[in-house]
Amino acid sequence: MNDAVEFDTDTGTHTPIRQQLPMATTATTSHVPAISDRSPSSMMIAAFKEGIPLDQIEKMMDLQKRWEAGEAKKAFTAAMTAFKAEPITILKRKHVSFDTSKGNTSYSHAKLSDVTDAIGPALAKHVLTYDWEVRQENGLITVDCVLTTCAGTRRKSRCPARPMPTAARTLSRLLPRP
Repeated sequence: MNDAVEFDTDTGTHTPIRQQLPMATTATTSHVPAISDRSPSSMMIAAFKEGIPLDQIEKMMDLQKRWEAGEAKKAFTAAMTAFKAEPITILKRKHVSFDTSKGNTSYSHAKLSDVTDAIGPALAKHVLTYDWEVRQENGLITVDCVLTTCAGTRRKSRCPARPMPTAARTLSRLLPRP
């Protein structure tokens, strides 16, 4: 039996409440709340109590890891599905105009900051975050956009490119030194 107390906000008094909570006893005789679900962790505890060999319990632990990975993948997919349903407007604030042998070319495009400003709040709403991993190797600059859930599931999108002469000076300040 565990004791609980109820606080009456009208009178400012505490009243004891008797509650019967299920308890499980482990091999060390400490008391923990009983696990009532059918998750792999509850099956491992039950197996330990029944004297199941360690190699069998290790297999159950592997099952637990696979189960958690599957649950995390499902959560990531659900979060991405919800994010993709968000109405997001990405503004094209950068205007480019230049002359070519065929005439003038002119267009507007979104800068990276325009994209991140638009998607950041919608990602956060669905417990997703993004980050950048930038590196330079073999004459290429590679930028990975990494989406991550609060459960730690990550998905990368990679974009390698050769540096442009003017951009190389700017990017070289952002890259880690070898």
